[in-house]
Amino acid sequence: MMENSACMPIDVALSYVQRGFPVFPCNPSSKSPLIKGGFKAATTEPEEIPAKWVRNPDAMPAMPPGSLSGAYVVDVDVDK
Repeated sequence: MMENSACMPIDVALSYVQRGFPVFPCNPSSKSPLIKGGFKAATTEPEEIPAKWVRNPDAMPAMPPGSLSGAYVVDVDVDK
């Protein structure tokens, strides 16, 4: 069975970069950055994406919030 390359994390990262959004690889479980420099090392350069995903090909593409991306996040935690 062939994998659908459109669903590969690196392809998702590249699609975000092509739209002008900075991205960085993130641990899907802990949501921690997987590169030195963390979210401040996010890039909008397509040629930098393979190097950022080579060690962690299953890393979740993440965008830094705030002025770097123009996106702001409200994270609401509810006590159970």
